[in-house]
Amino acid sequence: MPHLFRLIGVQLFKVAHAKGVYMSTMVVRRRVSAAWANPLDVVVLCWVVETLLLGLLQSRNPDLLISLLLFFAALSYCIVLYQRREHGLFLPLTFALLAFLPLLQHPRVLLTISVLLPVVAVLVHRFMTERWNVGHTQDAAQPRAKCALVWEWPLLVIALCSGLIISWHDIVSPASTLEQWFHIVFPVALEIATIALVWYVSAALARVTRWVLVATGFAAAALLMPGNSFWVLAWLAPVLAVAGFALKRLAGRDWAIPLFVAAILAEGMAGIAAHHQGQVAAATGALLIFAVFIYLVGVVENEPAWMWIAPCFAIWSVYSSAQVGDLYRSPMVALAGAAIGVGIGCLKFSVPRFSLQEKKLLRFALPLYATAVGAAVLTGVYGTLVGINKPFPTAIPDALFVYALVAYGVSLLERRSVGQWLVAGFAIWPNFSAIVVIPKIRSLFRT
Repeated sequence: MPHLFRLIGVQLFKVAHAKGVYMSTMVVRRRVSAAWANPLDVVVLCWVVETLLLGLLQSRNPDLLISLLLFFAALSYCIVLYQRREHGLFLPLTFALLAFLPLLQHPRVLLTISVLLPVVAVLVHRFMTERWNVGHTQDAAQPRAKCALVWEWPLLVIALCSGLIISWHDIVSPASTLEQWFHIVFPVALEIATIALVWYVSAALARVTRWVLVATGFAAAALLMPGNSFWVLAWLAPVLAVAGFALKRLAGRDWAIPLFVAAILAEGMAGIAAHHQGQVAAATGALLIFAVFIYLVGVVENEPAWMWIAPCFAIWSVYSSAQVGDLYRSPMVALAGAAIGVGIGCLKFSVPRFSLQEKKLLRFALPLYATAVGAAVLTGVYGTLVGINKPFPTAIPDALFVYALVAYGVSLLERRSVGQWLVAGFAIWPNFSAIVVIPKIRSLFRT
């Protein structure tokens, strides 16, 4: 114990001495010149390395080494900011990265760093980066590269690395860090989502859309966790979609895209979780409602990508409904999609201002036609595998015959000859299944 106290005293003396030399370097640089301050910088750097080596070699307490590394990281960053020496920004990053290995035994510190540093980066960006870059842009003699300096990038890198490490630590641990810290139920997914929220709010406060990419990554990791509840995901998806729709109107497309991406991931994971948690019946309705909502968002915002995501969830709903015995869902979705698509196509005849916008109307109708085709194909597949007389005699052949007529009418309305292949396919399918496919399937089951 006396040896430990003596070692701590030596370390504190060296830290105080290094800090004093730091101050001397700042005075010399300001009062004399940078050239005369450079030798003192080398002395300080060597002194810091010696202090760290002494703590590493003579102390068995990793907390002392962590404290020294984090202290020198903070001190060097403050000095670099004060002197506006962009080439020295690697020093605090180096000290912080060296502290990560011993910090694996202190997940609370890592979590605090991952949450706190994005907020600090906002302050540095608003009060230093923006003001100093304005000064650079007003000086025509400065090179253009200096006008794009980002003084907070070491903080962002350290926060990102801390977030990744703590996320991985919590995934492989039996409980999250916050749950072990405060002794409350706090899932790992919620902790990662908290980190994502901190990054998103920090990006909004700093008005830097690039930071949103990190928030999107952490949000995706939280949503992809396999233990998430179906009902939480099912309710979260439309809430995020509504928030994204509102935010697009208020702040712009770049700020809304992460919410839309998170909504799509949440609904997709809800569909997967439903199969593992026995909620397939509830998932059929949730998937279909989300498909309708995301399609309407795509129509209102004139975003084709969102409109084409809707058929995926609608067809998924039809597939899941058959697993719970709801064989009426597929013809209902198929006929509804075709009817709404035809209604959109008829606007060119009834509304004068749409008469010259045939391609735009077709762009709105194509996702609906795709949904109808997907649901119709699933109807035929069910009939081939289960039987053509369910849920009533000759149900599948009658449905496919109706699909053929509907496909012909849609092709005639839209003047698209490719739809004639669908007419022939739906008309031939019942006969082909009855003669070739169904006997082979039955023979396989008998053997």
